[in-house]
Amino acid sequence: MKLYKYFLLLFAFIVACNDTPVVHNGVEHTLESFRVEPGVSWFDLHYQEYQPIDSLCNLIEDKYDANEYNLVMFTTYLCDCNDNSTYLSKIAKIYNSCGIPESNITIYLMTSKDDETPYKGDVVIDKFPEAYLFKNGQPVASLISTRDKLEDNVQSFEKAILDLISQ
Repeated sequence: MKLYKYFLLLFAFIVACNDTPVVHNGVEHTLESFRVEPGVSWFDLHYQEYQPIDSLCNLIEDKYDANEYNLVMFTTYLCDCNDNSTYLSKIAKIYNSCGIPESNITIYLMTSKDDETPYKGDVVIDKFPEAYLFKNGQPVASLISTRDKLEDNVQSFEKAILDLISQ
């Protein structure tokens, strides 16, 4: 009987120490469903505070084709812990102010940058948050990286979006 208990304990230990990594799936959200998700109250706070640049929004509205472009954003539940916490809120507010339908935005709520999404092989997520503009289903560029590379003094997401859709 002792031998049986020993093997049972050994088996439990082996199963418990399985080093196979757990793969999580990013959870797809619309802007509407994302806003009511527990743990993302930071989003609406920053969304309400941001005032888009009207002159650039008018140009974006004229050039943006919602049938051709779409936006995919990637974030975590507690993305309010760094200086970039306002980025997704600002981008969503710009889209709204430019008259781009909310259906043109998809948000993936993730536990880590290694989570599975339909875009995993197409985009690189080095840190959260991340936002990619797609054209006809293909990634054009990261809005965050594009914004950070702007050479003029106006490092705005409006300017980044306008530059990308004007190419």
